[in-house]
Amino acid sequence: MGRLLKRAEEIRLVADYKNDSVELADAAEIVEQAESFVAAMRAAFPAAWADNG
Repeated sequence: MGRLLKRAEEIRLVADYKNDSVELADAAEIVEQAESFVAAMRAAFPAAWADNG
């Protein structure tokens, strides 16, 4: 999971500060990884999500 977050940060930095474009495929990959991360956090901490859907 840590690598996924690092990769997302790197892509965000490129888009925000280096004035470069991010490829659609890269952005889609990051979104998929973010969804996996959220699912893993929901599985690891179910009580935190019980009232929030």
